[in-house]
Amino acid sequence: MSSAQSSDLQSVLETELKQHLQSSGLIGIGGVVIHNNTIQALASEGLRKKGSPETLTVNDKWHLGSVTKSMTATVIARLVQKGLLSWEQNLDAIPSGEDSRHSDWNQVTLKHLLHHSSGAPANFSLSLLFSDDPETAEALHKERLQAVQSILSKATDSQAGTAFQYSNVGYTIAAALAEQVSNKSWETLMQEELFDPLALNSAGFGPPKDNSDGIDQPRGHKSIFGFKFSVPTTSDNPKVMGPAGNVHMNLSDLARYAQEHMKGARGESDYLETALYQELHTAQLDSYAKGWVIKAHDPLANGQVIWHNGSNTMWYCLLTLLPALDTAVAITVNEGNIKKAESSAVEITRALIKAMGHSSTH
Repeated sequence: MSSAQSSDLQSVLETELKQHLQSSGLIGIGGVVIHNNTIQALASEGLRKKGSPETLTVNDKWHLGSVTKSMTATVIARLVQKGLLSWEQNLDAIPSGEDSRHSDWNQVTLKHLLHHSSGAPANFSLSLLFSDDPETAEALHKERLQAVQSILSKATDSQAGTAFQYSNVGYTIAAALAEQVSNKSWETLMQEELFDPLALNSAGFGPPKDNSDGIDQPRGHKSIFGFKFSVPTTSDNPKVMGPAGNVHMNLSDLARYAQEHMKGARGESDYLETALYQELHTAQLDSYAKGWVIKAHDPLANGQVIWHNGSNTMWYCLLTLLPALDTAVAITVNEGNIKKAESSAVEITRALIKAMGHSSTH
């Protein structure tokens, strides 16, 4: 792509973000396009916080919601590569809690957890979802294990491998398994096996935090009865279920993460073995792979589409990989009106892909 074509794409992105910010009534929106290992377009529009004057910048960080699942699966693939885990292994490495493990879980493997076919419930109990987060890393590790042990003491919702049920619990169990075999917390594994090797220097956990007394990072927003308001930087899903969806990073780092997966899909990455990328990107039930949704062919993409979205009800993110075009697009929104955010993200993504196709003919 020439510099002129890249300039055209930047213009398209900026125009699309402005239009959707106004038409959908969003607080703030950002986007990035990476092609051939280079960011071709990067922009943000709108406010960090409703009612405050601070505008978004391209370096701001965004909560990624369930896009985190692909990252948890990627880190687990690194442990498979090291021989600490295998896709087919059972859950015996997770110690039983006070209650004995239900026999239903004897048939569940790591692969089932990552494909949402383990029979794990969709979410943890309301008591956990509304409980205070542990204050130390040690306490968090203990509470995550106890939450998983409580789930494993109960029957599964379905027999392993027979039904698709999207499950934040399943990804938390998978992370707990990784914690047991590595003797490291999920948070440490993410830092050592993903953030550091790929130089994702803006990455962290939970909503982005300010570096000063001012508002120098975006806030998430909720809508109740039509009234939209910002939430504190502490508002998120419980840290216990972080492996299912609580990573944040800026758009440039998210683009680099996406680029590594596209390189892997083409057998060009030295971060993971090609066979492991193939495992991550191979769908089973309901087109779901390991942390990714797979569309076998899209004419606009000239081939396969690998994607995932995410929201903790206060933020939204859509990450789309187009390996045949060596292109990835990420759109982020700092509010949880999923219907509006998703509609805008999909439309902007498709407009950018069409623009790239038009540019390639010149």
